[in-house]
Amino acid sequence: MAFWLGAFFCAQAQPTQSVYKGHIVSAEDGKGVDNAILQFLDAGGKMVGFTFSGSDGSVSVAIPQRASTALFKLLGYQDRSMPIGELLALKDGRVELVPASVDIREVRVSAPPIVQRCDTIAYNVASFKGQEDRYIADVLKKLPGITVDGEGKISYLGEAISKLYVEGRDLLGGQYGLATNNLSADAVGSVEVMEHHQPIRALQGVKFAEQAALNLKLKKGYTIRPFGEVRAGVGGTPLLYSGSAFMGLFHPRAQAVVNLKGGNTCHYILGEMGDRLFGFGWFFEPLPSDMISAPAPRSVPLPQERHLFNRTYLGSASTLVPLSKFGELKVSIAHGNDATEQNYSLLQHLATGGDTLNILEQSRLTRRTGSSRVSAAYELNSTNAYLQNEAVYSQQKVNTRSALMPVDYTLSNASKLYYVQNGLQGLLKFEGGKTLEVKSFLRYAENAEGVDGFIAATQRNTLAEKFSTRTLVTKNRVGGSFSLFGQRVYLELYCNYKWKTLANSVDILNPNTTGLLFAPAQQVRMEHLQVGLSPDYQVQATDRIHLLRLRGQLPVQAAGVQRGSEQYLQHHPLHPQDPLGGQLLRTANPAAWAGIPRVAEG
Repeated sequence: MAFWLGAFFCAQAQPTQSVYKGHIVSAEDGKGVDNAILQFLDAGGKMVGFTFSGSDGSVSVAIPQRASTALFKLLGYQDRSMPIGELLALKDGRVELVPASVDIREVRVSAPPIVQRCDTIAYNVASFKGQEDRYIADVLKKLPGITVDGEGKISYLGEAISKLYVEGRDLLGGQYGLATNNLSADAVGSVEVMEHHQPIRALQGVKFAEQAALNLKLKKGYTIRPFGEVRAGVGGTPLLYSGSAFMGLFHPRAQAVVNLKGGNTCHYILGEMGDRLFGFGWFFEPLPSDMISAPAPRSVPLPQERHLFNRTYLGSASTLVPLSKFGELKVSIAHGNDATEQNYSLLQHLATGGDTLNILEQSRLTRRTGSSRVSAAYELNSTNAYLQNEAVYSQQKVNTRSALMPVDYTLSNASKLYYVQNGLQGLLKFEGGKTLEVKSFLRYAENAEGVDGFIAATQRNTLAEKFSTRTLVTKNRVGGSFSLFGQRVYLELYCNYKWKTLANSVDILNPNTTGLLFAPAQQVRMEHLQVGLSPDYQVQATDRIHLLRLRGQLPVQAAGVQRGSEQYLQHHPLHPQDPLGGQLLRTANPAAWAGIPRVAEG
């Protein structure tokens, strides 16, 4: 047993930011242009900040430290970019935009494209929606400062959002892709970005929040009755089809979303079930990963829908019922299935001197994936108390079969991952900003994998391997904050425990007989216990130019690790009369306790 004691202090004075003050005008008549977008990009072209011109074209904004380029954009004008140094050197800060002819259909916009009120920015969806934009996810990709990656995860100014609300309520949690990828853009009136959003009301004004949240405001009429749509399409050779049905209810008394979709156009829709907020928060714990690699589709220099064929469907239903002014109950269920096939054939002609060598490679791959998830959550979010408890069950099965021809050797992989978890968070706020907080997280997960090799000519197996991973994780924290010398102090006691076992066995079979050549097996067990106390004291003073922040941590932590393993080997008898035997190769049960330092963050 060992203890680690340390202190960490840091002081940081932020230098004065450069400020751009000027006007954005039309090069045609010299008049100021309204709502022109000024974006600041870093060296890699990533947006690190933005602002808009006023009604007279005036702009006054602090330039982010990482910015290297300024980009001016406005519909009907040519884009203009310049280095930050050139921008600051402009006389009177005057930037001229050259008009450009743009063919657009006639539209009516009754509201400005962007409105900012304190820390909330509201985007008028009609100002950014194009004819090709069906769902709100398509429009989100066009909004300044908002990015949507290939998996549907939404970020604002490079940071992942903390919440996505619909009419002020968090119906889907981290599975917000079920809404953004299926909610019609015609139903949404505006998208609100709430910067530095603190989702816990009791901590508003007490604990600063870095991340932003999004709120989808629906158009009038969509909040008083259910609405939805049905789409279907069929055609092509071979036959291709796709279809979807969506129903939404976003009434103040209840919210519900039902979604059904399917097709065979090689779009992997099971990704919509993914938790976009997974990994966000103190309770993050990765799920057991696959230890046996399954065959994957061959890489072909063609679009995926040209060489892969699949049949897929996804169904989900979520509901939110307010139980009181500050309390609500949420229940969600989702299930999907995907079957993918690929037939691969490659014929190579290799010249070897005066002869030609022909190499034919053929393979067939089928992969079936089934995913299910059920969750129930209760939340009480008042100005003086917060309580949230969420229980989740999730399961995913993957079966892959790969056949290599002409030897006709088949490799079959199967995996089943499931977990059950419960997360609890409670907080009380007292007079003077004092708080008492309790957090608890518990998860049991198991991942069972297997692979079999089979030769059709002999009708015999040649390989059978199994791998099982089981984990039990619990994380518990009790903390509170109070004021000391006019500054905030947070004191937290935490206890984390993790138990993990890995079991592996391999049967190597004789392809010509029913005999067993050998069968090694191994089992490993690991345990980890961590207990600690973490005081956190912050001193902060600001003025208009400089920011001085001092932060001290004095963590005390004890950690223990215990490991144990056993290995076995079964072998084929040396003589036909010998019985099939087994031998214990090694057993070990070492225990090592060591202090693990915790790196304090400033």
